Amino acid sequence: MNGCRVLVSAFLVLALVGGAVGGEADTFNQKAAFQRLQEVQPGVQAHWTGERVTRLYGRAIGQGITATEATDRFVADHVEVFGVSSADLVAGSTLQEDVYTQPVMYDHETGEYKFTLVYYSQHQDGIPVFRSELRVLVANQTDHPVVLAVSTLRDLGDFNAEATVSRGAATVQANTGMEIFSEAETVIWAGTEDGVAEPRLALTFTGKNTRTDQGYEAWRYVADASTGEILHRETLIHFVDVTGSIDAMATPGAKANICTEEILFPYPWARVDIQGGSSVYADGDGNFTIPNAGSSAVTVRSYVDGLYFAVENRAGSEETLSQSVTPPGPVDFTHNELNTDDLVLAQVNIYVSGNQCRDWILVQNPSFPGVVTETGVPTIVNRTDFYCPCNAWSDGSDGSINFCQPGGGCPNTAWQSVLNHEYGHHCIDFTGSGQGEYGEGMADCFSMLPVDDPNLGYGFSGNCNSGLRTADNDCQYLASGCSTCGSESHDCGQLLSGCVWSIRNELVVTEPVDYLEILSSIVINSILLHTGTSIDAQIPIDFLTLDDDDANIGNGTPHRAEICAGFADHGIDCPELVAGLGLSFPSGLPATLDPGLPTDITVRIQDGSEVYVPGTGTLHYRLDGGSYLTATVSPLGGDLYQATLPAADCSDSPEYYFSAEGDGGSTVYSPEDAPTSTHSARVGTLMVLVDDNFEGDAGWTVTGSPGDGDWTRGVPVDCDRGDPPSDSDGSGQCWLTDNSTQTDCNSDVDGGTTILTSLLYDLSDGGLITFDYWLDSGPGVIDDDSLTVEVATNAGSTNWALLRTYVDPQVAWRTDSLEVGAGLEVEASATIRLRFSASDLGNASLIECGLDALLVEVFDCSQGPTCSDDLLNQGEDRIDCGGPCPACECTSDGACDNTVFCDGAETCDAYGDCQTGSDPCAGTHWCKESADTCILYGDGDFEPDGDVDLLDFASFQVCYGQIADSSCEPGNLNGTGMIDLADYSDFATGLEGPD
Repeated sequence: MNGCRVLVSAFLVLALVGGAVGGEADTFNQKAAFQRLQEVQPGVQAHWTGERVTRLYGRAIGQGITATEATDRFVADHVEVFGVSSADLVAGSTLQEDVYTQPVMYDHETGEYKFTLVYYSQHQDGIPVFRSELRVLVANQTDHPVVLAVSTLRDLGDFNAEATVSRGAATVQANTGMEIFSEAETVIWAGTEDGVAEPRLALTFTGKNTRTDQGYEAWRYVADASTGEILHRETLIHFVDVTGSIDAMATPGAKANICTEEILFPYPWARVDIQGGSSVYADGDGNFTIPNAGSSAVTVRSYVDGLYFAVENRAGSEETLSQSVTPPGPVDFTHNELNTDDLVLAQVNIYVSGNQCRDWILVQNPSFPGVVTETGVPTIVNRTDFYCPCNAWSDGSDGSINFCQPGGGCPNTAWQSVLNHEYGHHCIDFTGSGQGEYGEGMADCFSMLPVDDPNLGYGFSGNCNSGLRTADNDCQYLASGCSTCGSESHDCGQLLSGCVWSIRNELVVTEPVDYLEILSSIVINSILLHTGTSIDAQIPIDFLTLDDDDANIGNGTPHRAEICAGFADHGIDCPELVAGLGLSFPSGLPATLDPGLPTDITVRIQDGSEVYVPGTGTLHYRLDGGSYLTATVSPLGGDLYQATLPAADCSDSPEYYFSAEGDGGSTVYSPEDAPTSTHSARVGTLMVLVDDNFEGDAGWTVTGSPGDGDWTRGVPVDCDRGDPPSDSDGSGQCWLTDNSTQTDCNSDVDGGTTILTSLLYDLSDGGLITFDYWLDSGPGVIDDDSLTVEVATNAGSTNWALLRTYVDPQVAWRTDSLEVGAGLEVEASATIRLRFSASDLGNASLIECGLDALLVEVFDCSQGPTCSDDLLNQGEDRIDCGGPCPACECTSDGACDNTVFCDGAETCDAYGDCQTGSDPCAGTHWCKESADTCILYGDGDFEPDGDVDLLDFASFQVCYGQIADSSCEPGNLNGTGMIDLADYSDFATGLEGPD
């Protein structure tokens, strides 16, 4: 294949085979995976929605060198908690703008973000699972702790897919009654939000109509690909049902114009041009400079819309102002200057309000998805069709925001409070966080927080002191029925806005200056974490995680009291503080200990419901049975401490555990049931057995029968179509699939599998195998392609075990390792062999694979004499020479010198043993012992005159059989120091002819 995508007939789609939904066994497996996670990261908590884990939170869930490395490691090690395999996840989101990472919680003082949100979407056989994704939040700290994992992932059980004939998209769409459709996408349907459904293959698409009998509609559909049954339908129209009696238009601000006067505002980012000339946008203060050639008078026009919002007036043309001016001007415009036309006021109000709301969002997160990049948002005012009058709505099918003319006893709906609500829906669409009651409540927060007023829609009833809804309410959470204020989405939404307003009231007391800044940042960034339409106890988890500053919400957050009090006012509980203290190990626990050397371990002691009592952190240890000894941990600063495990010998079997006390009288242990269970380690070190950078042929073999793209060893050509631009370790060469010339550039695997197999490695005592791998699909998708790693341990290499399946394409070399030893993923063996298989088994797609930097390390415990005379004779750090030890052969390099220059410099090692040197002239020089010098190989040019001819040959004959000294040095072509037959062969090859 050459990487092209192939379009398949709409009548050929994928259908189900199997499809059992995960049951009790799968739930048991999830709980077992969660227990394993808690063993590694004590204190981690899970939020269960039915039989699904939808959030992991509390203490740090993991850490890494970078945010993505931390989340990749978390996914590889613990994603089974959510009932899926890491092979089912693909880096990237299901949002309108596909992103892999999203910065969260911008700090205006530092210019940096507090968190990084990393997205993964679920696929099977290259088919996305409808709205199934994992969002992992990482704190931007040194060790990049993973602090929250949000899941809508689906356990698909034994579901599988294969090609089958089924009804086409056009047939399915005809059953919806809609008129205009988007292109259908094949997905796997397994339910959405809290609903669990039997997996089946489906088509998803949008449909809308403009019929007058039913009114304008826009829907998202999911339909069974085989039967055409509609499995799911949701409206893409998000609007406010505005009721009441109002008779005036509104100006920018929270209230209608019957309650306040219009004032002048800057008109930011507005469109202006010179008639017949250039067009520009004003800056954020409404100032502009239009490029113009010449000094003659020109006509300058100012439009009611601009860069970020495109105003459309359904009651006529948009207001356009023009003036004649002689350059350089200035020329000043005032839109709606007379303020006598409601239809013009609607245009101006919506434009000014839209830009104000956009600016407010970007203050909270300058990288908010969609908002930061979107231009020309369609804002349609003065409508009389579809839902009008008495309404406004956000249309998720075309991204428009719509407002009605006065009518039916209602005013024109185009003013700031309504605009902020509808623009809130628009922004929520970008995040994939869900609408429904959550969207209504969050959109109300968009209305109230910028103006610090809980009321939405002042003036609709003619009363300037009340609105359509208020966040200053007493709505209480109900597990069924949403809230005591009602289950209809707008009524239920007041539950969320009420919680936020209650938090605001708490913060006013404790943070009287910064309360709005703190709350607005948490609220807006929390949208990025939310999934679904529900308002429940998951939202406090998100708020607390964003407020946290130490990767542990179990010990409280800076504003936990205010946040939890606000939610409690409305019957929603925060997660409880972790009882006692928390013990964790940011750098991990050692698997091996160097013999004869102490080992330092970094311990994190975190406050929970109790505060750590200084001096009580203790390491309990024994090296080879017997009673436990103790040592107090030493402070490193903050909540970090250092414990030192004493030196152990090769014959020891160290066991150890930790304890710490809280001010409430409790004692916490690690492991939790210590000393019944303990931590342990092997005494010994990893010694390098093989360090292969693939610059030479180490005996690897290539098998398999793909149509094209076998494994080859060489320097990457870099065709910029998924292949690596260079090797991983910088040595030059690596193994990679094919390696086409720069003009060919068809280096991927095509139609089959190519297998790269190693030679045998002796890891009888265990060890570690580390390698760098490359997997990318260029501009396409990877479909059913993969790179797999297998290991055989028997002498005949017949018991191959699959250990890795890589399906996540990335434009980067990545590192992985395999642990070898008793009870580890590879059993120790003297006959271990590896094989790497790159497979192109799906549709027309592109897969590029690479392998480099193989390191095989064996476990060894070699301990020298322990005798000592307390003298370090040569900087040794393990033994010294003298005392009761046998006498050393040497104590300095000079003691090893044999005075022979050409065999290199001898050295004295740390154990007092002489080590031989190496040829100091190896390569392009030969060693002349009599002069203690290195001489460049001869080139046959005795004269020298720049060529090798018969005159040089005469001199060569004289020197033949002689030592390559003085005048004979040009004849020493092979560097042996003697002019011999081998030199003659090289000389004859370079002979150019007679002089």
